[in-house]
Amino acid sequence: MQHLRATGAVDLVVDLAPEQVHRTLNALERAGFRPYVPVSASEFADPARRAEWIRSKAMLVFSLRPSQGVPMVDLFLEPPMPFDHLWIRSVVVTMRGVPVRVVGLDDLIELKRRAGRPEDLADAEALAEIRRLAETAVSRESAPGLPPDREALLRTTLALSVDERVAWLEAMIVIAMESGALPKRLPDQLVPRDGRSVRSG
Repeated sequence: MQHLRATGAVDLVVDLAPEQVHRTLNALERAGFRPYVPVSASEFADPARRAEWIRSKAMLVFSLRPSQGVPMVDLFLEPPMPFDHLWIRSVVVTMRGVPVRVVGLDDLIELKRRAGRPEDLADAEALAEIRRLAETAVSRESAPGLPPDREALLRTTLALSVDERVAWLEAMIVIAMESGALPKRLPDQLVPRDGRSVRSG
C-alpha cells in the first residue's frame, strides 16, 4: 500500500545542534545543493539568523536547489514537532542501498494536517486510510489464540518493507541449506537470476 504524489521538494527536519547543522550543510553542498535565495548556506547554522527569517519573513523552511534537476531540499527553520520525538518514532528505509531515516506514519499524518494546504490534507486522508487498511490486515492475519510472542513477531513481519522481507527470506534459505533442511542445489525456478534475490514467476 502506498500513496504517490509528485513533489518538487524533500522536507528535512534537522537536529539544530550546531555540529549536526554543519554536517548536514556540508553533505548537501558536496552533493551540489545551493541556497535558493542569495545568501550563504552557513547562515542557516546561525540560530539568530533563523529566528530573524521566521520573525521578519514568516519563513518556515530554508530551500536549497540542486545543480540540476529536482528535487529541491527544504530544511525546517524550526522542527515542526520536537526533534527527539520525531527521531524516536522514525523508520529506517533503504533507498538505492543507502539507509535513510524517515518520519513515522503517525507523525507524517499529523505534520500533513498541521501544514493545512489542500494537497497536504488530501495526503493526510490517504495516509490515514493506508494506516487503517494495514491495521485491518494485521488483525485479520492474527490467528485466534496465538501466543503473544508469536503475534508480536507476526506484526513485526507485516511491518517490514518488501525489500526487508526478501532479505529475510534469502537469509532463511541460506540457513536452511547450511543446516541440511534444504538441498544445496535449489530447483532452477528458485535460483536467483542476479545472485541477489529469489523471485517467484
